[in-house]
Amino acid sequence: MTCPTCDHTLTGIGYGMAHCPRCGTLAHCPADGAVAVPALVARCRRFETSLRAAGNVEVMAPDLVGDWRQLGIREAINRPGDRP
Repeated sequence: MTCPTCDHTLTGIGYGMAHCPRCGTLAHCPADGAVAVPALVARCRRFETSLRAAGNVEVMAPDLVGDWRQLGIREAINRPGDRP
């Protein structure tokens, strides 16, 4: 089963629950599909949206963009089709 947050492979932790080692999402595997997205993921998504709204971030803050990519934050907070 893939993570609904970042598309990584979920790891079963018992009692019908699964955990994503990449982003920390906790998912209930049976049919109800309940998902708990970590607060840090939501905050990073808002931060990324703010950066894009600020303009050409690659020019304004290349170190920040480089760290964002090197640390794998983009991959951990978005599914592949939703990554800018």
